[in-house]
Amino acid sequence: MHNFPCYLILLASLTAPVLGQEQKQDYFQKWLAEDVRYIVTPQERSVFLKLTTDEERERFIESFWQRRDPDPQTAWNEFKEEHYRRIAYANETFHSGRDGWRTDRGRIYIVFGPPTSIERHPTGGTYLRPMEEGGGMTTTHPFERWFYNHLDDVGTGIEVEFVDPTGTGDYRIALRDTEKDALLMTGGGETFFESMGLESRAGRIRSAELMRPAGLKGDSFGGQGTNPFLRLERYVQLQRPPRFKFEDLRALVETNLQYDQVPFEHTYHLFRYTDDLLLAPVTIAIDNRHLTFIGAPPLERATVNVYGRLQALTGNVVYEFEDVVQSDRSSGRRADRSLYQRYLPAKPGHYKLTLIIQDVESEKLGTSQSLVEIGKLPRNQLHTSSLVLADWIGPHAQDEFVPDPFVTTGRLKVYPNVGGRFSTGHPLGMYVEVYGMEIDQAQQRPRVIVTCQIADALGNLLDQKTLQERALVFDGSKLIVSMLWPKNTFPTGEYLLKVTVKDQISHQTTSTEAPFRVSSS
Repeated sequence: MHNFPCYLILLASLTAPVLGQEQKQDYFQKWLAEDVRYIVTPQERSVFLKLTTDEERERFIESFWQRRDPDPQTAWNEFKEEHYRRIAYANETFHSGRDGWRTDRGRIYIVFGPPTSIERHPTGGTYLRPMEEGGGMTTTHPFERWFYNHLDDVGTGIEVEFVDPTGTGDYRIALRDTEKDALLMTGGGETFFESMGLESRAGRIRSAELMRPAGLKGDSFGGQGTNPFLRLERYVQLQRPPRFKFEDLRALVETNLQYDQVPFEHTYHLFRYTDDLLLAPVTIAIDNRHLTFIGAPPLERATVNVYGRLQALTGNVVYEFEDVVQSDRSSGRRADRSLYQRYLPAKPGHYKLTLIIQDVESEKLGTSQSLVEIGKLPRNQLHTSSLVLADWIGPHAQDEFVPDPFVTTGRLKVYPNVGGRFSTGHPLGMYVEVYGMEIDQAQQRPRVIVTCQIADALGNLLDQKTLQERALVFDGSKLIVSMLWPKNTFPTGEYLLKVTVKDQISHQTTSTEAPFRVSSS
């Protein structure tokens, strides 16, 4: 649990106030029943309830937060700060006649943080069921689906569905696909199987209530829909607070040991997210020759643990993450490197980025430390993101449900080239975002000209392409510029790619550039 500290929200919550005896009892009761309700373990709750003095309770609370502090050397407890930030966000966002932290959405958000993506149906309405839900058209109550790429101790590809059957904004976790169906009890909205006479409405309702077919005529097929018992098991798992798995990798950060048993390279780029917040996708490229692939052809797999920490130079941990990465290789495809990417949110400043990877099979390690510099964002001024050199750029399939870390906010799939080294005859791509354009009020679009130039080490211009605004993607806040040379034909040598943007309304000009090298295959 490591998002951005929210100091202004938390100052009043970080220490127990000086209170009278009755107020102290109220404070301790509230702390247990509300503040840590979703993250306290049953054993901790039992111990706390057996304490007899306020001094014991205060020491317990202090120890409770210390046990969860990801970096005891810093002045702030990042876990505690993030926990109270999530409570404040839940109360502000998910309230519905009761405090937001008490709602199902609030609880999931507080324990697991923001989801990777959300599918919202705030007014319900017409809904075409997927076949695993029975197919056919119906009308639904308002509902949301939250998707998490991965949740520790829960699993990968986690989908949580919330339904608001009363239309009051009080969304509840749904254990059955039928809970969002507004026509279930009216006889309308037949499923495909009902229309074919393969199940009855009474049988579908009976199967949903029993969470299984009862074996009676007209019951829903046993294989239809998501197994409700798996949903119930997942629901129980979602009650548990997350924990860090790679304590051994985290400890290496504290001891400052360096390893190069598994060599890897990394790079980062900067994209504007808000006026004072950027997203910094960090891309890691691991040399496959140093990974241990197990299994037999046609498919072999290597598993890598990844741990990362972004720290301010003062020592405060701004963001911390861990992940398990699997790299596959087939008989006909022997990739040289495996790519991993993680988006880190950060404010302007100077940071130390520490990365540690471990090949699970061999237990060999690779470490890296680097400086991340984030300048202040210009206001009311034309500017760009980092220029990303890429091995491949292509459209992101809209029907891909599982979020892809390499998909940009411009809905393009971009695989960065780590190191700026390309081979003759292989793809060469570039991606950049443009911000701060003036808007043509008549067309509600910017009017810009983008020029892409490639020059050699002597400054000789080898390629130039000009893109008019209508050939670019504008999403209301930024302009997406991308280009791909499917088979670059540049001779071996050093080059510079430069992108220049001219705003035809404000007459401002900005540019960004990146060097790269081309070698023979």
